[in-house]
Amino acid sequence: SNKEIKNIGHYLVLGDIVENNTAAEWEYAASQFKKLEAVGLPYTPTWGYSHDGLKGEEFTTYFGTSSNFDGVVSYGTDATKRLANYYRTFTVGTTDYMILSLGWLPNADVLSWASEAIDAYSDHKVIIITHYYLLTDATVSEEAIAIWNDLVSLNSNVVLVMSGHIQYASNIVRTEHKGQAGHTVTEMLINPQYMDKYYGYGSTGSVAMLYFSENGSKVRAEYISTPKTRENNNKDVLF
Repeated sequence: SNKEIKNIGHYLVLGDIVENNTAAEWEYAASQFKKLEAVGLPYTPTWGYSHDGLKGEEFTTYFGTSSNFDGVVSYGTDATKRLANYYRTFTVGTTDYMILSLGWLPNADVLSWASEAIDAYSDHKVIIITHYYLLTDATVSEEAIAIWNDLVSLNSNVVLVMSGHIQYASNIVRTEHKGQAGHTVTEMLINPQYMDKYYGYGSTGSVAMLYFSENGSKVRAEYISTPKTRENNNKDVLF
């Protein structure tokens, strides 16, 4: 309902789509995302490993046939639309973007494939989403450091990396690192999971809104509570 009002062009999901990896949960999740498809709002999710299945197979089963993923390029067999690692492109204003979704702790082969894909779109600004990457102290986790060393740091058109997984009471952990290619990369940990307890709500129903300037030079971030906004007659409740 806010697609036009807020000029929402894309919806990113940082994993843990379901809780217990049951068929009922996946069916419900898929039915909710179809609401976005019905209004032509594209979404790019990544899978969250322990909650979403250890190999991303369920994620592919329930989302891989959706028209939302038409045109994505995936690692492995494209014919099966395997969605553990994949990318897509889109444009904001005059700026071309690639969104690269990486599965849980990608191996060297996946990172090599991703680097080749980024190189092929050297005129695009690249946003990488993955479930586990940044820690609350604004450092890259030891387990995910290969993503930085072998991919992000080496490709000058990577501008933003976003991850979830780690609970944090505050809004957004944001930092910047300088890559070996001389570029500055903004990194964000976005996980409102703990905010419910922090703010004393049953559920904040929080989404992070990222507002991109048309020339791609600035991004402003806000957390908006969806249920509290409804209670407040659709005036945004921000955290």
